[in-house]
Amino acid sequence: MLAHFCRGKRHVFFVADQVSEQILRANLSAAINVVIFGVGQVSAVYNTWDDLFGALAGQAQSERLIVVLDEFPYLVAAYPPLGSILQRIWDHSLKNSQLMLILNGSYIGMMEETILGYQAPLYGRRTAQYLLEPLDFLDARQFFLPYDPDESLRTYAVYGGTPA
Repeated sequence: MLAHFCRGKRHVFFVADQVSEQILRANLSAAINVVIFGVGQVSAVYNTWDDLFGALAGQAQSERLIVVLDEFPYLVAAYPPLGSILQRIWDHSLKNSQLMLILNGSYIGMMEETILGYQAPLYGRRTAQYLLEPLDFLDARQFFLPYDPDESLRTYAVYGGTPA
């Protein structure tokens, strides 16, 4: 759904993995470099998260830039200070830019702890939050239109209301 939202817009879409902080920063740097410089033009890795978010802020001064950090809890798990770093950078430069920062995660408990909770560094800085619930059978069936009703029910029984 987020990839669909970003289609046709200037964006950085990054899905975090459960790897080291250095690998995450290198991979996110590569995604940012594609947007800033073009495919295959620059392979620099930003030395710090400050440098990385500073580059994003610079790119979003005069034009909207959407940044999706999918599986954000993996980033925080790999580098726990990231939430407070992002809080500081948001308060000093990102909030005055045209950056739309979307933090996404599938593990609700970790999102509460790292982003939404009262004790979290980013508490009070969100402008919206969405909890996507599974689809009910009638809505999910729209994904199975070629199936007859029995096949649709079996498919829903196996996969539930979360379309893949």
